[in-house]
Amino acid sequence: MQRMEAQGASPVLLTVAPLRQFLARLLARTAPRLRVLSYAEVPDQKQVKIISTLGA
Repeated sequence: MQRMEAQGASPVLLTVAPLRQFLARLLARTAPRLRVLSYAEVPDQKQVKIISTLGA
């Protein structure tokens, strides 16, 4: 995350809507700058660059 922020990027964890709130609360203390969004919250005109995947 620090490397992404140094490059001017905002780290985001994309997840399915039912897990979004749970993951946001879980990560709030350990990664407060990490934004947790559901796929539905990403605007169509916004480009997403995938850096890594979990549990694929």
